[in-house]
Amino acid sequence: MSRWDELFTRMRRLESERLEAARREREAEEARRDHQAWAEAALDDLWRAVMIEVEARVAEFTASTGRRIDVVRHLRTLEASTGSAALRILELKLGDSVVYLYSHHATGAHVHVHVAQWPAADGKHRRHHRMISLPVCTLERVGQRGWALCRVSPTAAPRGLKVEDVVYRAFELLVFSLERADSQVLGLRAASEPDPRSSKTVMQFPD
Repeated sequence: MSRWDELFTRMRRLESERLEAARREREAEEARRDHQAWAEAALDDLWRAVMIEVEARVAEFTASTGRRIDVVRHLRTLEASTGSAALRILELKLGDSVVYLYSHHATGAHVHVHVAQWPAADGKHRRHHRMISLPVCTLERVGQRGWALCRVSPTAAPRGLKVEDVVYRAFELLVFSLERADSQVLGLRAASEPDPRSSKTVMQFPD
């Protein structure tokens, strides 16, 4: 084989590798677009189900306890050019107790659902407190268009959750936060109860 033939063979190999890399990149980009489209549609479905459940439970809560939970649905935050994750946020208020149920989605990543709590306090001074954020579940793909809610821990059993479970977690945190505030006022904090100030600080949501 002449040196020219060797050079041509080398070039053909390089070109083949370049074309294969381009093909893999196209497939990866198509997969990312497909996952993004699924995630957007699944989140729309999830939040419709969440709102139906929340509205039913608010009415039931008021009828049973005489207390009204205020619900504020914040506008959807689109993914910023900086690559920060998109958020969908539902705010629940019961007196000075405030809980946020929100989904967190970065392009190409899993969709996470969290509840976040302001320790009960005068709203004017709430920004001086830490916010406690707890992961509840991830939104997992089922088939081409379906979805399921799964606990964050892969070893948890049962792994699957229902929309009712997620909404209950938010309501539970809302009531427990109010209960802790009342206990603090009365000097009744249990020795085993963790101090909210020791919890991790996360991003601050709107007042």
